[in-house]
Amino acid sequence: MHSSEDIAPGSDLTPRLGAIDITTIWHVINAGDKYLFSDDEELADPAREFFKLWYAQNVDLDSFTPDLATTTFARQLALPCHFFDHPEAFAAITKWLAYNCVGHIQESVPVKFKFVHLHLCPPDFVGPVNHARGSLKTTLHRGLWNRVGDLLKKGSNGIACAHWAETAGRYFGALTKLEVYPLELSFSKNSINTLLGWLGDFHLNNKIIGCYSCKADWNREVKSAVYRTRGHFDGLCIDCMDKSKIKNGRNDEDYWEKLGAVDGRFDKDCRIRHADNTWWVSWCGRDEHRRKLMDEKRAQERQE
Repeated sequence: MHSSEDIAPGSDLTPRLGAIDITTIWHVINAGDKYLFSDDEELADPAREFFKLWYAQNVDLDSFTPDLATTTFARQLALPCHFFDHPEAFAAITKWLAYNCVGHIQESVPVKFKFVHLHLCPPDFVGPVNHARGSLKTTLHRGLWNRVGDLLKKGSNGIACAHWAETAGRYFGALTKLEVYPLELSFSKNSINTLLGWLGDFHLNNKIIGCYSCKADWNREVKSAVYRTRGHFDGLCIDCMDKSKIKNGRNDEDYWEKLGAVDGRFDKDCRIRHADNTWWVSWCGRDEHRRKLMDEKRAQERQE
């Protein structure tokens, strides 16, 4: 094993990293699992440094396209990013998967890798990354629905003007024309990024001069929904996941009380910066504790 100095950027090894495929990386993980790299910092540190260099050389998310081969490769990267404790990479890969996958997201094992026992525990990947994908749908639905839902409520109660039904119909018609609506159908067949891309073509020429609700800028409402959805999830945070786990032999049953927001942020001690939504999805402890911590944070914000 090379030392971290031997594999520093600019060394002779760096150009050769491109020749190392993902299957080899999984074999390194298998060796690390067998010889307990995580328990030996003299082995773990250079292994982590090696993977960081390999990742930088071989993974360019900006060039990723949501085809089958690329999606499979991204799913194969989840375990290495977690095993080698690369928080930036793990967040980036899980974010890409949540936004670009269609249907249920799972890990993928390289075809030539035969040690099937290696995988992430469901609470470390499958559960939270699919939770994240579902939350993106919820965020998008809320953004597309709230204003028109308010219009429908007012119209059905006789509060809106006579144009409310026509306005709502034209709005839903424009969404349906883009094949985005209803989300229950479109979400099961398309990735969130695909739907957001289609919504970029949304346009409703609102000629109706009626009440305040009918005269809403529906183009702006849709753009706002797209913007909020794109910024909703920053990828899974390894640090939040690790801190919130109930570890074997832990004597402090109230450990979770020490995991509240610091200076209004849940990522104060994390190696990546992220919003509350990422903390929420990354939480691996009991749901009731997560809710209490979020309630405490919101209560503090109301007092400020």
